[in-house]
Amino acid sequence: MATIVLFGLLLIGVPIAVALGLSTTITMLLFTDQPTLIIAQKMFTSLDKFALMAIPLFVLAGNFLS
Repeated sequence: MATIVLFGLLLIGVPIAVALGLSTTITMLLFTDQPTLIIAQKMFTSLDKFALMAIPLFVLAGNFLS
């Protein structure tokens, strides 16, 4: 289900990052019994990972090198 929602959002022109977030949120809302507050808390706490800091730095380094 999440894949179908993801590709549907991509086909209508939604940016990739937004489409990934929306498809995950929509799938969790439809197929789990967790409240929406838990979904928001999980999204916020997942941003506190140090490994995610490497991604923008690699993009920045690639821009500098090009």
